Amino acid sequence: MSTVLEVAASFRWGRLGDHVTKIGSGFTPLGGHSSYVRSGVPFIRSQNVHMNRFDRTGLAFITPEQDALMNMTRVAEGDVLLNITGASIGRVCVVPPEIVPANVNQHVSIIRTNGSVEPEFLSLFLSSPDFQRFICDTQAGATRQALTKSLIEDFRIPLLEIGEQRRVAGLLKQQIAIASRARAAAEVQLEAAFRLQDAYLREFLAVAASCQSRTFAEICCDGGQYGTSNSFGRAAGIPVLGMANIRDGNIVWNGARCADPTHDDIAKYRLHCGDILFNRTNSAELVGKSAVFDGSRDAIFASYLIRFRMKRDTADPRYVCSYINSPAGRSFVQANMGRAIGQVNISASTMMKMPIPLPRLEQQRSLAAGLAHRLNEVEMLRTKIREQIGSITALAPSLLRRAFNGEL
Repeated sequence: MSTVLEVAASFRWGRLGDHVTKIGSGFTPLGGHSSYVRSGVPFIRSQNVHMNRFDRTGLAFITPEQDALMNMTRVAEGDVLLNITGASIGRVCVVPPEIVPANVNQHVSIIRTNGSVEPEFLSLFLSSPDFQRFICDTQAGATRQALTKSLIEDFRIPLLEIGEQRRVAGLLKQQIAIASRARAAAEVQLEAAFRLQDAYLREFLAVAASCQSRTFAEICCDGGQYGTSNSFGRAAGIPVLGMANIRDGNIVWNGARCADPTHDDIAKYRLHCGDILFNRTNSAELVGKSAVFDGSRDAIFASYLIRFRMKRDTADPRYVCSYINSPAGRSFVQANMGRAIGQVNISASTMMKMPIPLPRLEQQRSLAAGLAHRLNEVEMLRTKIREQIGSITALAPSLLRRAFNGEL
């Protein structure tokens, strides 16, 4: 194991099982969820154990009588909790003092040290990127992910003097807390950016709502064209745009598959600049998402999309598309969706009934351009904040790796 972990050569290593008084998991009381009560003895499940963080969300409770039957798996102050099964395997934290006395189910292991290992230091070490990689490696190829008691006992851990363990753990927790506060602040900024987008959309709708409405049928050249159902997936040829290529009101070309369509298919499904592509079926969140084709390259479109072509002397495609993607447009789509075999859908004929407030053509273009500019600024801001969150998120693993490389 020491060859897997990138640690300082000066570290002395030992077997975890030689430094504990208890390693063991619990069980779920008879009756499962039905046995839980509103208040009582906290019953800790894997969903409560996060990386160096205890999450009270969904914390269950059992009666003192049930707890008495589980006294061998009772949690004490200073215990390290380790998820030992499933998708959350390897998540680890120290139980908060205010939670105890408590109990655990069969998916969480209690590790109780004998005083030679500081619980916070152990939790931080087990959460380090290299040790988490070791846990993944031990589970590779297993049909059921699980950390056994014997495997946990054989964990190799660095044996620093207890005072040094406390120093390293204290410094790490302080720095990780700073990173956590920075992440929380960035997430508040990201939420504010989404609210700014909503404000811009409400302003757009407020202007639009003052205008007389016309139905979609009145502003379309035809009743809408469904895309090709012919097979595609070639590495070369004409790109075939699908629902995955519509994102945030724009067409993205990454991942677009290609086809070698017939002459008739090209004539029928070739896109023109200004065509609106509309996602007609998928999840409720994705149905109705639309984008305007800019004519930057030759393309056709797949069967899950509908192509709407506007009367250009009446309706600006970007204005119409912006309205479809707005809360008002989304509301119409969601109110008129049909459901079939786990998916929702909306037909071209239903969309023809959609009322769209229509100002003068010049104002449509101005509104659409102004909204697009503002939303683009918001998206750039969100991208910048997401990058900040990504950098902050990477900070904690970096700190842990440095600490167990002997750099703190």
